[in-house]
Amino acid sequence: MDEEINLYLKLAGILMDSWTISSAELMEVVLNHPNITQEEIGAKLGIKQNSVSGRWNRTHGIELMEIEKVYRKKIKKTDPMIILLKLLLAHLIGDFFAPTKIVGYRKGKEKKVKSPKIYLHFLIHGALVVILLGIEFWDLALCLMLIHGLIDLIKLYFQKSNNRVFWFFLQIKLPISPQS
Repeated sequence: MDEEINLYLKLAGILMDSWTISSAELMEVVLNHPNITQEEIGAKLGIKQNSVSGRWNRTHGIELMEIEKVYRKKIKKTDPMIILLKLLLAHLIGDFFAPTKIVGYRKGKEKKVKSPKIYLHFLIHGALVVILLGIEFWDLALCLMLIHGLIDLIKLYFQKSNNRVFWFFLQIKLPISPQS
């Protein structure tokens, strides 16, 4: 996928090499206002509609917008394995490296469900998912944060020193188990 995206960028670069300042101004307006008409562009730039049309053709606007559209589609398609690895990374960071150690989450276990530190721990897990996957995955982050929180709360009461590994792997496996 990197090669394909790099090719799109090279082609866009070839087209943009011939731009004048007025071409760049036109494309700036179009990119900032995707549904704008040529008359509206002309009003913004202080030129007539037929001048906008000529500038648009010299700028290769249609071709560049097609490249931009394909580029955005390619970027949005995310490999499920990458998502899974990012979720695992968020879990590991949240449980072992995140600021939860600093705020004393482990010490809050004595208070169990009454400890505000454990709820901060859940929020950190949700935030890490959003940071690693992007805000468009907010609903997944919320679900995983709630599942992680529920399992952590259950662990506070049922986890013993002889079954810690079981609970850790259960916490990883549950959110990624295939749905029936």
